Amino acid sequence: MKRISISAIALLVALAGVAEARQVYDYGYGYSSNRYRVRWSIYNHGLISGDLYYSPYAFGPGRSGLVDGRTRYSPYAFGHGHCGLVVDDGGTYSGYSPAYHYARHSIRLSGAGHGHANQVRGQKSYGEMIEARKARTIDLAQARQQKSAIRASNGKEIIAGYLKGRNIDFKVTRILCVEGRIVSVDFLLNDGNTILKYWNPAEMQSLAQPQGRRRRLYDKYVESWISFCAEHLKAGGKIHQIVSSDADEILAKLPLCPDLNGDEEVYALATEPRP
Repeated sequence: MKRISISAIALLVALAGVAEARQVYDYGYGYSSNRYRVRWSIYNHGLISGDLYYSPYAFGPGRSGLVDGRTRYSPYAFGHGHCGLVVDDGGTYSGYSPAYHYARHSIRLSGAGHGHANQVRGQKSYGEMIEARKARTIDLAQARQQKSAIRASNGKEIIAGYLKGRNIDFKVTRILCVEGRIVSVDFLLNDGNTILKYWNPAEMQSLAQPQGRRRRLYDKYVESWISFCAEHLKAGGKIHQIVSSDADEILAKLPLCPDLNGDEEVYALATEPRP
């Protein structure tokens, strides 16, 4: 006598349950003679009436997904907080008295509640988005103000503004900028024979102290400047140096350069600049 495995028996029982469920649910609108049979539902964990069936469109937080047999899905009813389920009132029942409903789910109420929750979450998200946008706008405005303040105290910008205000042609060359801060820059004036050299002593001291890549970069720049300065002076050129980190002091020193409508001559030497 052949043995029947436990798994085969379990499979047969499951198939029988599915067949019974298909007969009870009828997968239509519940117009069968079995629709009032009370049965166990895994979606509700209890007994329910036979005219209820499961719909994935009605399933969600707080909802088991069980709907009335006359309920069907329509894509035209989906959206704006509605799950797409509509009640078909055109069908007729076969005269059986309905059994006691263990649990009844109103599709319209469930859909409306879910839609209201989504609407509330949507309004909250929109409000948070507006607040985040305002915060970003404020941060950008503050960043622009801070950048403008830095530029206002930046020796390069101060000198460039001074030259523009006096219609003096110039070209900016040999910029030493570390981490967004100007250390030194050359202004090549007019025909290129005159150079206005700016040094920021605060940044020079900052770069001269620590060892590492920044120090090597600074030393290489100074070495190159000494060589260039000697060659330029030897060729008959002029170099005016301004060494200051203070905006007022920079503006006070600019008129002292003879090529900038001043009287005092301040020429650079081919030596390392001192803050």
